[in-house]
Amino acid sequence: MPGAIEIRAPAEQDRAQLARLWHDGWHDAHDGLVPDELMALRTHDTFTAWLSDKIANMRVMGPLSRPLGFYALEGEELEQFFVTIKARGEGMAQVLLSDAERTLLQQGVTHPFLSCVVGNVRAARFYEKHGWVRSARIVNEPAIGVGGITIPVWHYVKQLG
Repeated sequence: MPGAIEIRAPAEQDRAQLARLWHDGWHDAHDGLVPDELMALRTHDTFTAWLSDKIANMRVMGPLSRPLGFYALEGEELEQFFVTIKARGEGMAQVLLSDAERTLLQQGVTHPFLSCVVGNVRAARFYEKHGWVRSARIVNEPAIGVGGITIPVWHYVKQLG
């Protein structure tokens, strides 16, 4: 059913559900893989606040007020990529990823990158299946002045075009 999936700019009606989707998706992807003190700082309010900063660079999949997934770009980076558990295994994530890659290419980005927390094997398999190549293992410092917390991530790259 991927042909029927609408990918669009986020609307005001999407905000509450996008914050929930991002919060829940982030916790699902990072549970047990990052320090507990970071998990505790990633509240629904945190994601709601971040949404205001990221929404201009987001694309959303699904009906108004009920998005099933989204991505956010930051320069050459596919910075955020999440789909609901309900959308997994239906081909929707592949459609969303293809849209992100097309958008990057339209912006002149031919070698985008993304980060995937070390241990998130499900996401890593998905990216690799779609042509992303693990190029390094690096350490990221999370946003929101946590201080002293670092997260090992797999750095992925892909050649587009």
